[in-house]
Amino acid sequence: MGRPCEVYPLMQTVPEHAAPTVPADGPPHHGLRTGAGRATVVGAAVAVLVAGVVAAVDPAGLRPYTTLRWTVVGVATAVVAAAVPWRPGRAVALPGAALLAWVALATATAHDPLTALVGHSRRHFGLAGWVVCALALLAGTGLGGRLPRRRFGRTVAGAAALTGAATLADLAGWDPFGTRFAGGRVGGLLGQPLYLAVAALLVGPVAAGVAADRTERRAWRLVGAAGCAGAVLALAASQTRGAWLGGLVATVLLAARHRSRWSRWCRWSVRGDVERGTAGRRPRGRGVATAVTAAAVLGVVLVAAGPRLADLADRDAAGGIGRVDEWRVAVRVVADHPITGVGPEGYRIAAPARIDDDYTRRHGRDEVVDRAHSAPLDVAATAGVPAALLYVALAGVVVVRCARVIGRAPDPVLVGAAVGVLAWGVQQLVGFPIAEVDPLAWLLAGVVVAAPSARPAGRVGSDGGDAARERDATAAPGVRGSRLSWLPSVLAGAVAVVLGTGGLVGVVADRSLARADDARARGDLGTALAEADRAVAVRPDDVDAWYLAVRIAATPEGLPALDNGLDRVEEALSRLPDDPALRHLHTALLVERAQRSGLEADVASADASARALVADDPSSPGAHRALGLASAARGDLAAARAALARAVALDPDDAGARSALRALDEETSG
Repeated sequence: MGRPCEVYPLMQTVPEHAAPTVPADGPPHHGLRTGAGRATVVGAAVAVLVAGVVAAVDPAGLRPYTTLRWTVVGVATAVVAAAVPWRPGRAVALPGAALLAWVALATATAHDPLTALVGHSRRHFGLAGWVVCALALLAGTGLGGRLPRRRFGRTVAGAAALTGAATLADLAGWDPFGTRFAGGRVGGLLGQPLYLAVAALLVGPVAAGVAADRTERRAWRLVGAAGCAGAVLALAASQTRGAWLGGLVATVLLAARHRSRWSRWCRWSVRGDVERGTAGRRPRGRGVATAVTAAAVLGVVLVAAGPRLADLADRDAAGGIGRVDEWRVAVRVVADHPITGVGPEGYRIAAPARIDDDYTRRHGRDEVVDRAHSAPLDVAATAGVPAALLYVALAGVVVVRCARVIGRAPDPVLVGAAVGVLAWGVQQLVGFPIAEVDPLAWLLAGVVVAAPSARPAGRVGSDGGDAARERDATAAPGVRGSRLSWLPSVLAGAVAVVLGTGGLVGVVADRSLARADDARARGDLGTALAEADRAVAVRPDDVDAWYLAVRIAATPEGLPALDNGLDRVEEALSRLPDDPALRHLHTALLVERAQRSGLEADVASADASARALVADDPSSPGAHRALGLASAARGDLAAARAALARAVALDPDDAGARSALRALDEETSG
């Protein structure tokens, strides 16, 4: 994501007590000068990155699973990239650089450039998110020879074990943040079932590689086995069918590339057998253990998969065949903006105009539609068709090299990384990019891409040829010996500082929002508004902060409170133009003011806002409800009845529209 005698830069299979086979400092490259210091920084940063992906939770924040996690993962990724050399190779570097450049162009031309740059307050996948993923890929290509295989494998195995433990706790009823999902789906420390499943796809195979490594200490092999079991449990409990598909495809490829179980075990364990003097002995009990493990895994997956697989044919259910409705909307958006798309995070603005009545009736409109639920379509919608083609080309190179590693590499941890990346890539076809998790996938992809076994065999059929390729790979083109060899480190370090500063501010704002929400629940509106305004002041790009501040300000009875809310929402829209959640809130407040005051100017403003909302989102029940209420305030009862009836037709559960329609009927009959 070879030959048995090959030694790979990242996956050294020499015993821990043996002398290193390469100099501590390695070849000249940008980054920290001392090998020991560099190794310490890289090891710590990778550990923080992996732990951040699976466990960075902020109990004091309004969004405990996202804000802090994004900060930790982003900063750790940039630190790793600043401390290692980059050697992606042209096949990866060219499409990767072109993709990043095209996303930057889409950001510059976006309708909401601020959000396109820094990312939405919940998704975080603006241009900054793409930069972090690019740095993760580059950092992965530079880990060869700088991070011992055992340290890396142990870190991931520990993270997988932690993921499994959190999943068990969730299944047992642990729910500190009230994030229960329909159907008993589990989110663990990732918060969302999909996020948990994707993380499990990435860490589980690497943990399995640690467990299969005969040269590893017994205690760590047990941790690896526990991590693999925990990842399988998390994958099953998340009930995420796209992740199941990715895991199934990767497993089938692994089995196809290693058809002989005995040759696989011998190839992976040859060094350990030689060291322990057990070479030539027949493995005992492995067949039975493998069969029992496979049966247990299959049983767990089938128990969890049954109900979810039964929903695949339900057009009205989320996922399954219903995903076609999501893709149809995305294709319409792409057709409208084929060159540079709508900008990162701009899908939430463009999609409502392309949603039809059937989509609304089947899937509802309670949540903002902000994802295409297919990575290539998501990229095409946000950055244009050229960006999607570059994304597919880059992913294709990574997938091909993962397949080569799975078939050739003798090191189980490297094979596990390739399997995880391949499973993640398949899942992306029916999923979407995740800013807090994808950097780990791209880091593993970089490790796989840089592995010698990922490249076709050279003309020199000796170890000397492989060693030469490894030496050549240690310096990125255009960096070795250059006077600008310090530039990549400086750029990555600058990204780390920017992300760290912005992330710290985001965490502060998130905690202010949590205090504001708690104060509102207690009825202390003064404290609640002060905290919400404080969050807005430090993070004016945070949609959630503005939304909460407006709702709190408009809570008290009377026109002054409505005016306070309107002032804030209008300022929010001046900074975040056409955000659908803010627009709906703005229209609702205008309608409420028109109903309360009855002034002609207020009625006209409410009616104009509602009509504009309907024009931009013609299948929104909320927009038609607002138009019906505004028409009633204007005295046009026929128009009001028609708009409210359409709102009820789109959403029969819309209590507000039903109540207003009933009141109109009673008024007419009376």
